[in-house]
Amino acid sequence: MLNYSALAASKESELLLIQSDFRARGGDVTPADPDAPEPARKIRLQIPGKEMSVQEYKVVLQKHLGVISAARPGDTIEIEIQ
Repeated sequence: MLNYSALAASKESELLLIQSDFRARGGDVTPADPDAPEPARKIRLQIPGKEMSVQEYKVVLQKHLGVISAARPGDTIEIEIQ
């Protein structure tokens, strides 16, 4: 039997995957100038502490993968770690 925290983490990751699919489908707009480089996407990585459980770390990583899942492989990102 799953407890609430284990079930909530799995459902949150499913929700992030669904949201990322919507973002990927919505990105079919062509830019006005295709030769112009796109600015780097800024991402803020927030880690709650120096020590955490593996499950907590998995949730943090899943959340950030959901944020960049709609990006193309050639896109650039700028990461700010807090």
